[in-house]
Amino acid sequence: MTLVVAADVQDYILLAADHYAELADCRDPSSRIVLDNYRKIYLWKYGALTASGDVLLVSSFFQLFAQQEAKGGGIDLLRIGKLCKASRCAGGAPAEDATANLFFTLPGGDGFELHALSIGDAVIRHEVIAPVGAQFSMLEGAIPAAQCHEFNRQLCPGFMFASQKDFYRYCGEILCAFYRVSAQACPVVTESFDVYLLKKHTGEGVLLGTLPAGKMVSLGAVDESMERLLASSVI
Repeated sequence: MTLVVAADVQDYILLAADHYAELADCRDPSSRIVLDNYRKIYLWKYGALTASGDVLLVSSFFQLFAQQEAKGGGIDLLRIGKLCKASRCAGGAPAEDATANLFFTLPGGDGFELHALSIGDAVIRHEVIAPVGAQFSMLEGAIPAAQCHEFNRQLCPGFMFASQKDFYRYCGEILCAFYRVSAQACPVVTESFDVYLLKKHTGEGVLLGTLPAGKMVSLGAVDESMERLLASSVI
């Protein structure tokens, strides 16, 4: 299971995901490998994406997205979700297993937007996450609602900080606290996580990860100027 935090703070987008993963051979349900260092945020030409749920369903969604984009014209995200769901079920996956929560950034009318697509048992929903607010991928009740409300309350736009680095540091602090408490409440969540921060009006982004001491380290900046900003490596 994956705990994703997807937030729009007005001038930045945050995408965070923990490192817990269970891998199994579909031909042998008894085989299972548990990992606590699995990276789940992927960079693409529109920023970043992450997801929780059925891996094959998630993979097919982004493959079909790419195919539709290559053809030109508009892209119907709900229709792509429905096609992927139908394909997984036709291939033998039970409807209750062919589910996923996907979060990804895309260009919008005024900079970049944060999209959330939920493929459930019987209903598929799509929305653009509005600022200032966050969504979480876990099943209802897995993480206390009060904890999620408190995280939302702590969100602040980047322009409220003296520097971009101060903003990154603050995001790291509230995310570290959130994942630490979440890991204590849920055994399939790790304290460690990765986070992608995207400046909405320019498309500049940086991918950060946690160190054991709770510090944040650059995993490779998407924009060279961001890399220079994080020249100290740990923030």
